[in-house]
Amino acid sequence: MVRRRVLSLLLIIGIVGYFSVPSVAGYIIQAGGQNTLLHKVTTLFANTALSVGNYAFPAAGGFGRLPAAPDKTSVK
Repeated sequence: MVRRRVLSLLLIIGIVGYFSVPSVAGYIIQAGGQNTLLHKVTTLFANTALSVGNYAFPAAGGFGRLPAAPDKTSVK
């Protein structure tokens, strides 16, 4: 009885692996180019940094610009 359950479990693991390994490999290495996973991670990081910057400095035009210094001529 235990042997049958172990064999059934191994069969299920084999079926899942048969269908998941090609899709994972296709996600990492696509036929169209090299370093696809690196490109996706870099794009994700850049978009995250850009959105954080736009949230931090919305009035100044987004990330990369600091708020303007106060005008010294208007001080009396």
